[in-house]
Amino acid sequence: MNRAILQVILFIIILLFIIFIFRIFISLKKEKRIAKFALENDINNVFIFSNLYIKFWKFIHTLSKDLGSYELINKISKKYDKYILKTEYKYKKNIDYFTIKIVFIILVLILNIIVMCFNLLPVNIITLSLSVIIAYFIPDLFWQYTFQKKVNKVNKDLFLSIRCINFSLNNNSSIKEGICYASKMINTSIKDELDKINDDLEHGLSLANAYKRFYKRCKLRDILYIYLIINYGEKLNISYKDIFNNIYNYLKEKYDHKDKFIKETDIYNYLFLIALIIPLLLYIFIVFLKPNYFNKLFTGLGIFILISIIIIYTLFIYIVRNLLEVKDE
Repeated sequence: MNRAILQVILFIIILLFIIFIFRIFISLKKEKRIAKFALENDINNVFIFSNLYIKFWKFIHTLSKDLGSYELINKISKKYDKYILKTEYKYKKNIDYFTIKIVFIILVLILNIIVMCFNLLPVNIITLSLSVIIAYFIPDLFWQYTFQKKVNKVNKDLFLSIRCINFSLNNNSSIKEGICYASKMINTSIKDELDKINDDLEHGLSLANAYKRFYKRCKLRDILYIYLIINYGEKLNISYKDIFNNIYNYLKEKYDHKDKFIKETDIYNYLFLIALIIPLLLYIFIVFLKPNYFNKLFTGLGIFILISIIIIYTLFIYIVRNLLEVKDE
């Protein structure tokens, strides 16, 4: 079969797969919006794509069982805790994210081997190594992008949550009732964080430690301020009502400025998404045009140039990631 025909067929298959995944992603977003108006607002039990999503994570969790015996992998996986919503605890664990990276690497290697069998890419260890490195980091970039969008929304709605808690405390509610009230009133990304705070309180943590864990997940300066005020208040035996009155007055002054700040940081999210898909576009470009043009990159001085490109791109990702981090001090 002619090489050009094989290239076209392979390109069509990959394109159809990308379209299929994109359609699923769009459907999930629509389901989440529709679920807000459902009588039983449990998206995980209502919609077919959500059920497929849960089954996928349960399948991944099955693959993760053997990996859990390795201490190093467990240590690496701890950084993925922040990506898991409280409603996902039943079927999703941090080690599952590491398993997805391994599965993705295997799929990329299989794709590389198929491409090499058709002589569309040079057969050497450097090509395979680059594929493994890219495949290992791309899921992290995607997860960080989606998480940062959540953090920006949390930062935007933090004042609203404090206002709800403060309102509840001023009506003689307990702090736990105040957090539950805020969680019920706010149906945005910060709801998950409020539920996690409430879960920490149910497990015996103090409110200060619960907000400390909140800060470690999102790294927002205002959350650090809230944690410090609550921590000092608890040590001085000040009532939560007075503590949250002070917090509310402080955040009220910053609320208008924060809206403008969040709009500015949203631009960097799109920049980060562009940076995320560049390696995939480059890979497709090399495979479906003439890979022979790039053979010199894998010999002699070309390897040095290739390594330099990877270093520059890594620095670019690092800079964009730091721009994405919300630092509103």
